[in-house]
Amino acid sequence: LHLSDLHIDEAKGRPNILKKSLLVAIKSEMRHSENMIVVVTGDLVNRAKYENGERVVEFFQNLYDYLGDKVKHIHIVPGNHDKVRGDLDEIVLSSFEDCEIEDCKNSWKYVKAGFEEYLDLTERIYQIFYKEDAHSRVLRDTFGVNTDKIGETNICVIQFNTAWLSKGDQDQRKLKIGDFQLQKIKEELIEKYEELEDNKEIALTIAVAHHPVNWLTGEEEDRIQQELLSPNGLNAKVYICGHTHNRDVVNWQNNRTSLTTLVSGIGWPDGSTSHPYAHTYSSYVFNLDVNSIDVYVRSSDDAYTFEPDFRIYTNIRNKENGKIIIPIDICQMQPYFHLGAPINRSAKGCIFTREIIQNLKHYDEIFTICEDRLRDRLESIKYDAENEIEEWCEDKDILEYLKKCWFYGQENKVGMNLDDRIRKIFMDHFSNYLEAICKIVIESIKELYPAAILRTHFRCLDLENDKYDQIALYGYCSKPYTMAPLPWGQLIEQAYKSGCPLIASVNRQYCDESMKKNEEKQETEKKWTDFITAIPRFSNNAYMEKDPLTEKIEKERPYLSFGVTVYRKEDRMILYMLDYHQIHWYIGRQILKYLKYFPVELEQYIAYRKFGKGELENGRSDTSGQ
Repeated sequence: LHLSDLHIDEAKGRPNILKKSLLVAIKSEMRHSENMIVVVTGDLVNRAKYENGERVVEFFQNLYDYLGDKVKHIHIVPGNHDKVRGDLDEIVLSSFEDCEIEDCKNSWKYVKAGFEEYLDLTERIYQIFYKEDAHSRVLRDTFGVNTDKIGETNICVIQFNTAWLSKGDQDQRKLKIGDFQLQKIKEELIEKYEELEDNKEIALTIAVAHHPVNWLTGEEEDRIQQELLSPNGLNAKVYICGHTHNRDVVNWQNNRTSLTTLVSGIGWPDGSTSHPYAHTYSSYVFNLDVNSIDVYVRSSDDAYTFEPDFRIYTNIRNKENGKIIIPIDICQMQPYFHLGAPINRSAKGCIFTREIIQNLKHYDEIFTICEDRLRDRLESIKYDAENEIEEWCEDKDILEYLKKCWFYGQENKVGMNLDDRIRKIFMDHFSNYLEAICKIVIESIKELYPAAILRTHFRCLDLENDKYDQIALYGYCSKPYTMAPLPWGQLIEQAYKSGCPLIASVNRQYCDESMKKNEEKQETEKKWTDFITAIPRFSNNAYMEKDPLTEKIEKERPYLSFGVTVYRKEDRMILYMLDYHQIHWYIGRQILKYLKYFPVELEQYIAYRKFGKGELENGRSDTSGQ
């Protein structure tokens, strides 16, 4: 729970509508919360009016009464309004800025004197939450380090005093944390690490302060930012502050780590008419197991009723959940997926956006639809094949064996001993099945994206000419359009060697010839925008020629390739999704399902198609090289 800039300034006996509404809102919001840490980032009182300190204690007593044992720890840092300014401030603070660390100790006593009433007040607050253990939790100064143990998890909280150099209302870019404070904090941090039981690690380090880091001088901001981000320095992942009273979430990042700044604040006393903005407070759920923070921001309306601050939520999902979600450590994320790339080439990254996340969910549905429809198609093929064979097959034992394979899932091992007419039936139905895959893939995609214009196809290897011919085509331009043979090489070769689907526009250097031919087309309606080439992954999809003596592979080609072509720029995302979902594995699984029930040798099937579905002996029958 993040509270800041309470500016409690109420005279005795005066009712405080704002603070009562705030407590009611916190009680309601935190009713399901456990393991809470309360962080108060300064300005407990308004303009150092500590005569109203009892109201501050009363507020935190009420907070404890509402939350009780939910609160495991509380941390408070001073703000500029918590500092009592003296006549000598200007002189002492100016000299203190430039003195050596060892010489700072005496000067710091004067600085600390301006926070004595603040320290007395915070000690009373700590006593509310820690009871008899309060003394051990109170910082020895206005800054320091504490480690909070929640269950088996260690949380480190670094508390800065950014208000010590405050000289008035014009402090921006004039403040420092200073060498003396930073050195002491680093020493305490080492001590806290040494105190950890069983050498356990600190799971999360949070820095808290009143001012945002950009209120420091430019040189000081650079130094503190470097210290906060450094794994060998303070290694903080989150910086929580107030003062500016806004709702900003700011991220810093280098190539090793990141720091998220979270800002909130009530902002000014109840009843003030000089501030037109809403009062805000925030709560953050740290999900350490999944590296995320749920950020909830609540702001008040004119009646001081706190509601979700929808101004910070920039999309519908944020508004529905009443929160935004950000990473704890950005560098632990991979906010992109790699698109397929040939061997020894760097892959293009596709950043995850809201659109892509939504598309990913859609494609799970698309593949489920495809799976169901292809299963139905396969069942239909079994039925048709049974009827065709039954008409003329005299060997009832073979028919019964096949039926058992088809209907009980037993692997078909009849293989090459089948009658040629049976094998022809299997091959004809295999062609129909490949066409069904092409059709069902497009129809399933278009159910969710009806405006999409696309085409699917299968090609098969022509061994004699070392080219790939169309064997199945469905979609845009499928009639009367026929694709020209494609020589071995280009994307087919690269997709086979790399073992992943390849998108043309991402790997243009490997399909430049196809790109140029497409650009030279006169018929605008037949020009495609992009395509993906995939080699279906299954064990039999490989033709090999080996040296008879050394068994070294001299020639290797896939029998089948699969492709999807799109005709609009907005449909290119379909190709990205097919790449992400590893379309080559999916198509391979569908083909394997057919081959499980119907033993088809791919090399023989290709020869059978090439010779106009003539006699099987016209094709190659030696499969020893496979």
